[in-house]
Amino acid sequence: MRSYKNTELISIFDKASSDYCNGIGLRKIKLFLNKKIKEGDTFADVLRQILECETLNINAKKYNNTYSFSYRESYYRKKSEAVNSLIKSLLERNPDNVEMFMEKSDVSDTSDIIYFEHPSFSQISFHCDIESASKRMLPVSKNRWDKRVNSTLGKLEKAIVTTYSEELKEKYGEIITEFIEKLRLKEEKKRKEKEYKEKIRKETNTVMEQLEPDLANIFSLENTDTIKQSVWTNVFGKLMYKQRDKLASLFVKRYCTDATDENADSVIRNKIIEEEKDYLLNFLKPKLLKRIKKQIHKTTVKQ
Repeated sequence: MRSYKNTELISIFDKASSDYCNGIGLRKIKLFLNKKIKEGDTFADVLRQILECETLNINAKKYNNTYSFSYRESYYRKKSEAVNSLIKSLLERNPDNVEMFMEKSDVSDTSDIIYFEHPSFSQISFHCDIESASKRMLPVSKNRWDKRVNSTLGKLEKAIVTTYSEELKEKYGEIITEFIEKLRLKEEKKRKEKEYKEKIRKETNTVMEQLEPDLANIFSLENTDTIKQSVWTNVFGKLMYKQRDKLASLFVKRYCTDATDENADSVIRNKIIEEEKDYLLNFLKPKLLKRIKKQIHKTTVKQ
């Protein structure tokens, strides 16, 4: 999985040399940011440093599956130095209000993850070994990652074009105008998909609530036994919370050909009840049984 992600990232980077920002190219964008930095633009400096960190990161990954160990380690060392340099500069002076958070690393190669967050690029993160002096000044977070894989170049691209749209339009004309329109349409589509998926989640909740009596009957938990009733409430509530998004995504894929279709959610509940009841019961039964046994054991031990 990791190897595939690296291959995809390298491909994105290679295309960016000529395709970045709708055909301007990565080199010209770097030169543009360098010019802005000379003019005293602090945010251009942040974007340029993050872009350099990502460039070094990708160059290191190019050597992951080769015998060029020294090249790989050299790039990773330079990346770590670049990330730490950016952290220190933002801790000393941060006029653009870029937020930083750190988290314990999820891989053995490094000790930490650093998150940079700003409205223009949302969230960008790097695995690295943060210097101890900086660690003492950074807030700690948990499970902060936005789960967007190989997205750093795209996030920076959007931040650069939206922040410097007028100057880039003046320099590159229609190329930037077209790209901004593409970004707008993409954001609009994402917004509609998000709204629609939330509707489906609500419908899925309703369906699961309707199935609760059937599930209760399967496990003979409809009686008034205090332990069983408290266990059922606890388990079913947690299960709904944990499985809702998974089931909602499944139903979106099965029944919705267009994620922006406003009418689709009006029929989805009936479709699920009619066509998916057996599937849902079989899907939920083993999960419920496992949780019920565990919860009953805990409750009995406490008493």
